[in-house]
Amino acid sequence: MRSRNFAGQKRLTTLKAQLDKTILDQDAALARYFLISESQMQYEVNDSLAKGLKSELNAAIKIAAEDLDNRVTLERKASRR
Repeated sequence: MRSRNFAGQKRLTTLKAQLDKTILDQDAALARYFLISESQMQYEVNDSLAKGLKSELNAAIKIAAEDLDNRVTLERKASRR
């Protein structure tokens, strides 16, 4: 009877260790999922910001180029007088 009790305890300890490992594996998988999700969201935010900044930069460059063109035109007109 004593050996059956010992075998039962050993089996219980083994099952508990397996359960603990399964829980740790699931926690690690969940952490990886959240890390990937967070990375994906950060990428999307950065991509959106970059597109917005690129658009604003292009608009600013266009305005500066138009302003420079107007100044050159005015200087040419003034130098002809």
